[in-house]
Amino acid sequence: MLSPRVGLLLLGVGLACAGGPSMDYAAADPIADARAALAKGDFHLVAVKLGDSVVSPIDSTYQSTQINVEVGPSGGMKYLALTEDSDQPGVPSRAQMSYMKRFNTEMFRLIEENARPPRRS
Repeated sequence: MLSPRVGLLLLGVGLACAGGPSMDYAAADPIADARAALAKGDFHLVAVKLGDSVVSPIDSTYQSTQINVEVGPSGGMKYLALTEDSDQPGVPSRAQMSYMKRFNTEMFRLIEENARPPRRS
């Protein structure tokens, strides 16, 4: 029989190898998640790797926007484990695509908002 300590260690190793616990993208709040990350100084976008491609959707308002930011040691892109819909295997689920688009758009919006010079009265 495994001790509780060994059991927790094996659970942690199992989750790490499986890419961590999956997120419920339909219930998640990407706006709050982006704000919390930026409040900690952790600028990053979220994406999913599909073979040699990277899927990282963003609102068309920001598609051509260029920004210069300092990113932390973990880099400017965090890759999420692929979550698929049963009717569309091999691509991000609709909920995951929506989460990524809203997160990435909010991150750009916050950077743009904070980069503007203050208004003069």
